[in-house]
Amino acid sequence: MSEIISNKESINLKTENRNQRSASLLLIIIILEWVLGGSGRLITFGSFFSIRYIIFLIAGIYFILKCEINNFKIRKDLFYFDVFLFFYVFIFAIANGILSGYEVGNVIKSSQGYLYLLMYFPLALLINNKRRVKQIFWLFINGAVVLALITLTIFILFYFNHSMGQVLSPILNKLDYGYIALRGGLPAVFLKSSPLVAIAFILLLIQFINLKKELNIKNFIKILVLFFGILATMSMGIWIATFVGVLLAIAISKRKYRLMGLVAVFLLICFAYFFLSDYINIALTNRLSSSDSSSIIKFDQLITLLQTWSDRLIFGNGFGIEITFSTILGTRTMINFELFWLQLLVNMGLIGFIVYIKIFVKSIYYSIKISKKIPFKDALLIKSLIVGLVMLSIISSVNPFLNNSIGIGYLIIVLATISVYFRDLKNEVINK
Repeated sequence: MSEIISNKESINLKTENRNQRSASLLLIIIILEWVLGGSGRLITFGSFFSIRYIIFLIAGIYFILKCEINNFKIRKDLFYFDVFLFFYVFIFAIANGILSGYEVGNVIKSSQGYLYLLMYFPLALLINNKRRVKQIFWLFINGAVVLALITLTIFILFYFNHSMGQVLSPILNKLDYGYIALRGGLPAVFLKSSPLVAIAFILLLIQFINLKKELNIKNFIKILVLFFGILATMSMGIWIATFVGVLLAIAISKRKYRLMGLVAVFLLICFAYFFLSDYINIALTNRLSSSDSSSIIKFDQLITLLQTWSDRLIFGNGFGIEITFSTILGTRTMINFELFWLQLLVNMGLIGFIVYIKIFVKSIYYSIKISKKIPFKDALLIKSLIVGLVMLSIISSVNPFLNNSIGIGYLIIVLATISVYFRDLKNEVINK
């Protein structure tokens, strides 16, 4: 009898281990595709269906099966209610757009990116303990290093042979992976997931400064790769966010490490400026110039979007609204805009803005609260993720990332991480 029980326990253990391995593999695939997959069109099937859609579907099925097989009910997770509340307002904004007479295709195109927030539910199950949190933290950083290497490879090819642009540009456009351009005779390489390179740079820098274990040559090389990957984008939004991230990184570091952090960053900047002074000077001159095309377009968007939002302050205009911008560079009609926070106000009004921003404020509040009660190393991880979230919010003010899988994917990781630590602290209190 005892032998039968032992065999059953052994079978159950093997099944459980197999399920854990499958869950880990699914999680790794989701993270790597999110970081390296651009806007999700790196691997496509036909003209529309891509690997990201398949992963999204598999993750959804995983969540449903987990609920069904384990008789699991959506528990009162720290952020479940906030995500549900957002989708109520989201559905209202879709209905608002349709009832306003906008083209259904435009309503879908301008709203579909937010659906990636549904990934919170399966990922909150997959990232269910501290070991998984740390696994994903480093997987994200290493994935971003690979993305930076891709950026630098394209940059070098384009820098030494401008005619390579005729080969590289169509490939990037076809994959919807990013773009390359010459600005002041110098290359700019902006990939769709480039903001993740900047965030990973700060996450790794914080670990490098504060933890002896991470203070090694391997991580130093990774930091250099990420840093030059940031410079190659020639994106003012990413550069400003990185600067803010550096300041916050030093602020959250232990006092005895702050000077070291300042010195490390100063040396890094000097090193970059020594080799790329002309590139940096021309980039800054172009981007800060009153004739910069990006600045002109974004300023016109700012004025026009504010006027459009003022017509429907509370509930917004709904998804799918078309707005025409007229500048000295020509006329453009758009349904998706570069100024994300204003687009959120235009589409979903103050109600949608407050509901969405509440998720960010809540994550910052609980990260501070939790950090006071856990070991320094774990607190550092959470704080660094929040610094990344602040950076992403800054970048999204001039580029739309928090209305699609690139920005929302990072937001989900932050929320899932905070949920894990919050749940563990809650369980410790109950067990006492």
